[in-house]
Amino acid sequence: METKDARIRELAEKDERFVWHALSRYTPVEGGGTAPAPRIFVTEGKGAWISDAQGNRYLDGMSGLWCVNVGYGRDELAKAAYEQLVKLPYYPLTMGHEPAVELGERLNEWLDDEYVIFYSNSGSEANEVAFKVARQYHEQNGEPRARWRPRARHCASTATSHSLPASCTSRPPIATAALTAPTGPRAIWSAPGP
Repeated sequence: METKDARIRELAEKDERFVWHALSRYTPVEGGGTAPAPRIFVTEGKGAWISDAQGNRYLDGMSGLWCVNVGYGRDELAKAAYEQLVKLPYYPLTMGHEPAVELGERLNEWLDDEYVIFYSNSGSEANEVAFKVARQYHEQNGEPRARWRPRARHCASTATSHSLPASCTSRPPIATAALTAPTGPRAIWSAPGP
């Protein structure tokens, strides 16, 4: 037990030295300023639950910050990921490959329509691409910058999002762009309301 506790203390110390927890909250400290709020040290997850180093279980209502929607410890997903990682772990979409084609086909079956799918590594990239596609659409239709308008939605972390007009960044602490674009069966982007 002491060995495990010592290891957790060592990891927590290294965590503080080497990892910047950008989305963590900070608390005021005596004499002014702020310091990282105490955080749990997560050691494992199973289903919708995570456990900390002391063995306490927590319902992970944020799904690992929205990216573990199907839960932790899913053997069938680990097996599928392993098989794909052995075969072809990654290749940029400058060329075609089977997993991209199969997923695009399956998405079109689920959506019951014909779409060309753009894959993205993150929400920030997806927002940046949506911004550029909507702007390009309007420019090609003779409406340069006539129909896009920024809306506050979530934290900007790409160059395009950071280069938005000041009206976008003057909103409450969370800000980036959502765009209005044409709607219909082949809509490029459908923006949420204000």
